[in-house]
Amino acid sequence: MEYIDLKGLSCPSPVIETKKIVETTGATELRIELDTGAPYENVSRFLESCGYRVSTEQEGKDWLTLRATKAEGAGYQVDHGT
Repeated sequence: MEYIDLKGLSCPSPVIETKKIVETTGATELRIELDTGAPYENVSRFLESCGYRVSTEQEGKDWLTLRATKAEGAGYQVDHGT
């Protein structure tokens, strides 16, 4: 499982960092700590579009821990501009 701490980053940085991890590691499970609101919504939407099931694992006052698990048979498509 890949762990990523993205608390305190403003959009679009959380999505960009999450995308880097997904592309470089091919992780099937992610645990991401990030701020509530737009960072959570945008990262969740990105991961769901890549075939991950997303749930909230833990919540603090202004942050939460998101858990993402790759759905079986789902693949992430990398656009290499071709």
